[in-house]
Amino acid sequence: MKSFKEFLLEDRGLEEGIVRGGASLAFAANGRKHGDAAVRSYNAAKQAFASYARKEGGAKLETIAIAINHLLDGLISTRHQIGSVSGQLTLK
Repeated sequence: MKSFKEFLLEDRGLEEGIVRGGASLAFAANGRKHGDAAVRSYNAAKQAFASYARKEGGAKLETIAIAINHLLDGLISTRHQIGSVSGQLTLK
């Protein structure tokens, strides 16, 4: 049976570069996903604002609320994207 010291000294085949590369790719994919979500939210806000002129009365206020909600969702997704990219840069 191996001693604890022998076990710790044994080359276990775990390459730090490969692990860092995999983590970096995961952060990049996550950043792209959040970036795409932000674009979808911003486009939905644009569509809501574009429909504002066709609305009347209380529907105009509801349209503004929907558009602002989409903008806030886009900002949250952008913040997640920035977090993913900064995580990716930290690994390098």
